[in-house]
Amino acid sequence: IKDIPSDTDLILICVTDSAVKEIAGKVLNTSAPIVHTSGSLPINVLSDVTDNAGVFYPLQTFTKGIRAAQLEFPVCIEYTNNTVRDLLLHLGNLVSNTVVALNSEKRMHLHVGAVMVNNFTNHLITKVYDYLTAQEIDTDLLLPIIEETLQKIHTAPPSKVQTGPAARGNREIIKKHLALLENDKELHNIYSVFSKSILRYYSANEK
Repeated sequence: IKDIPSDTDLILICVTDSAVKEIAGKVLNTSAPIVHTSGSLPINVLSDVTDNAGVFYPLQTFTKGIRAAQLEFPVCIEYTNNTVRDLLLHLGNLVSNTVVALNSEKRMHLHVGAVMVNNFTNHLITKVYDYLTAQEIDTDLLLPIIEETLQKIHTAPPSKVQTGPAARGNREIIKKHLALLENDKELHNIYSVFSKSILRYYSANEK
């Protein structure tokens, strides 16, 4: 860190959240904007260190072996002044067609949503795959319906394309499914919680 040139254009801190402020505090002898890439950290962890602070948050999940250039993702930015703003807009436009300015509070709300639709969905699929594997059923049979579910929300709100027994209010099918899941307490609980939520939603809102 001590070897960062004084004429550096931009310093991106891409480390675990708990280390961002410590790393930023070690950057000396440069007026370059210091920017973190976290969805959950406020900008003030850096604005306490420098007047040229910013956030460059790519809203995408990155996996080893998949090149970022193959992915489409929006970039959310935040800044303490117009100089940092212009720099982040330029950088964002180099890698994305969608660059959005969001303050720390709104970015945190977005991060919560991203965790739920990405991480929670992936874990649900993991649990279901484990369940079907135990039943000696090929999990690849689910791939078309997973892909179709994701494709639908490109053209319609997810609330308008919800299907399944809970959306139809078919409690008898729900009971049968829950009986099948009695030996998998976690999946039984997930199925029950989601079914109750869907039932409540569609009893209060017509599709």
